[in-house]
Amino acid sequence: ARPSPDPRFPTPLQKGFDNVAATVRLAIIDHGEPVVRLLAAIGNLNKLPDTSITPVLVTTGSAIPWFGREAEELVPVPGDTDAVGLIARLREAAVDAVWPGDSSPFGSLAAVVAAAADAAMLVVGPDAATISAFGEPAALIALGERAGIPVEPTAQAVRVFEVDTLTDGQGTTWALEPRELTLDPDGVSLLAESPTVAGADSLRTALRESATALVRASGLAGAATVRATLDAAGSLIVTALQPG
Repeated sequence: ARPSPDPRFPTPLQKGFDNVAATVRLAIIDHGEPVVRLLAAIGNLNKLPDTSITPVLVTTGSAIPWFGREAEELVPVPGDTDAVGLIARLREAAVDAVWPGDSSPFGSLAAVVAAAADAAMLVVGPDAATISAFGEPAALIALGERAGIPVEPTAQAVRVFEVDTLTDGQGTTWALEPRELTLDPDGVSLLAESPTVAGADSLRTALRESATALVRASGLAGAATVRATLDAAGSLIVTALQPG
């Protein structure tokens, strides 16, 4: 059995929930492996005294997906529902907060976050304006210049990596172990190795340091994912920053 988390030493993921009430119904708008990791983290958080987070998984069908087996509830929402309709459905399900990961069936991430904010629903992650800003290649390149990190959104990759980060309200950023997504044809990940074991410790350290520097320079709080590539010359280049 996993040991109960010690409330004296909050984990980075616990810090990511700083703005979430101790008792909350949290809608998860995502799919696949990220949902599995999030549900496991919620399970650990619920071992803390006076903490009760009910994970409510949003699906586009009535069947339980493989990645949602540990969710306590499902909320089916038709795939042609827009962002405003999605949030209205979550209100009907008595949801207090949303974790917006992949919201593509219901519109852009920024649109879903904006709809949640308009409905006074808590969002775990940055606001819509921040999400829109870092989706622009020019803004990402300028951010890399401020952080002293090579950034090129269209860089050709030999190997592809992602680093999850969490930043609290005081600006402290944690970078988790990198994962490798080299088998990623057309943007669809076929295999994720987490943490990556291929390569030297210096590569993993460089990935974490680059991700931390970029997120700190952005001023983001909450969760963010940094994607980077290793090109044919062995140079590490950041290609994307995904808030939330």
